[in-house]
Amino acid sequence: MEKNNSSQDMIAALISKCCHDLSSPLTGAMLAFEVMNTESSDPEMIEIMKNSFDKLSLLLNIWRKCFGSSKNMSMLLSDLQKLAIFNKITITYSSLASTLSEENHQQITEALCLILYILLNHIHTGQSIAVKQINNTITISASNLSSLKIDQENITPSSIVGISLHQFLEKNGLKLSLRNNHATLSFLES
Repeated sequence: MEKNNSSQDMIAALISKCCHDLSSPLTGAMLAFEVMNTESSDPEMIEIMKNSFDKLSLLLNIWRKCFGSSKNMSMLLSDLQKLAIFNKITITYSSLASTLSEENHQQITEALCLILYILLNHIHTGQSIAVKQINNTITISASNLSSLKIDQENITPSSIVGISLHQFLEKNGLKLSLRNNHATLSFLES
């Protein structure tokens, strides 16, 4: 178990380092963009560049908070909401209360963030995600929940976040049930 925590800490440190290394050139590119942004420039091209920089910056922040050593879940939920808006996807929350213990709340929130991140990358523009808490479970409704079904033996760049989600769920005694267009996140019965 000690070895597993050590490798997870190394992975988190590696991701934090990658995010740090990416943030400097991103900041430089954004500053250069601001200097180039003159009235003589093509407004459509400037808008495309600005949107690309904004999304890259947002994704960098999400990765830093989701997979790095910084685990500020309220800021991460806020960034995921911004990504949803950027992707023209609506996320609605209802009945989310702090009825869980602080430790359970952290685990559920972290799992919810991973699920939202996966869904935001797999559902189409104009669709929606609904999140509702009932007692110790959270139900997520969306149109493409099949993206949460992961073959843990086939590691690819597109499946790595899902594999991380399933490992996180298992490690923290959480269960994700998929049925039709609903996913239910709950604690395993002991």
